[in-house]
Amino acid sequence: MGTQRLELKPDSKSAEIRVICGYSSELSRMQEPTVEPSRLVIGRLAFGDFIRLMIDMLVRLYDLPESGELYSKVAAQGITLRRARAFEKHTVAGFARTHFSAKWVSEVEVAITRQPVACFIATKDKAILGFACYDTTMRGFFGPTGVAEAARGTGIGKALLMKSLEALRELGHAYAFIGGVGPREFYAKACGAVEIPGSDPGIYGDILP
Repeated sequence: MGTQRLELKPDSKSAEIRVICGYSSELSRMQEPTVEPSRLVIGRLAFGDFIRLMIDMLVRLYDLPESGELYSKVAAQGITLRRARAFEKHTVAGFARTHFSAKWVSEVEVAITRQPVACFIATKDKAILGFACYDTTMRGFFGPTGVAEAARGTGIGKALLMKSLEALRELGHAYAFIGGVGPREFYAKACGAVEIPGSDPGIYGDILP
């Protein structure tokens, strides 16, 4: 999730916005810096408003790729993949708060109250590198998920995704939903996810600050 570039005309009541990639630091003052990085959008943004593009994707859990090699690659780097524990809720929530957003903190806290815990984490040297939740905002949904910037490129993002999808399959789900997708190409390649037509904004309408 990089910072996107916005082309604004501040001398008018509204501004042209060109979404290049990632999330916008400029939008942070608008409470919801959630323009999705997977789309190129030309539109108009009124000052004080924000754009939300929340495409959902569907994953066939009965047709997931084999992940043993991926897990071995992660383990070879000294990284542990496991479920978070109830007594670690404050630690995982703190990681989400530091690196991501308050809304993700809320979802992490819900995920860790599930039994079994619905949050996987990647750790190394007693530090969290990333996390992934499922069955949180809605049953059968994957997310939120995030990896610390310094740990990106290690494969743990995909590994946490696959751990979560496999857990949903073990619960008896045939399909999983990835809500409000950012990097569509990543999910399509990693787990064969396909876009759900008409899913914008889906369950993410009328979101409070």
